[in-house]
Amino acid sequence: MFSCASRRLLVGLAIFAALVGVLLLRHVFSAAAQDKRAETADYGSLMVQYTKDGRYDDAIQTGLKSLHNDPTDGAVYQQIVVVYLLSLA
Repeated sequence: MFSCASRRLLVGLAIFAALVGVLLLRHVFSAAAQDKRAETADYGSLMVQYTKDGRYDDAIQTGLKSLHNDPTDGAVYQQIVVVYLLSLA
């Protein structure tokens, strides 16, 4: 049906299309991860401001709302602990 050269061309195009698809997906997921980190950083800034204002409960609630159940949540948990300890002082 297809000549040998045509098959090679089709296989090459299929591999190229797959690579482009993988790279596109990596870019999309990378951008989503950066947005999530930026969002967490925004929560962190808000928590710091609430803590400076003495609004410890608001700072802790803000931190809890920012959790995404992923490995980057460790920093948020640490900040929540710090705010809680400051509220006890």
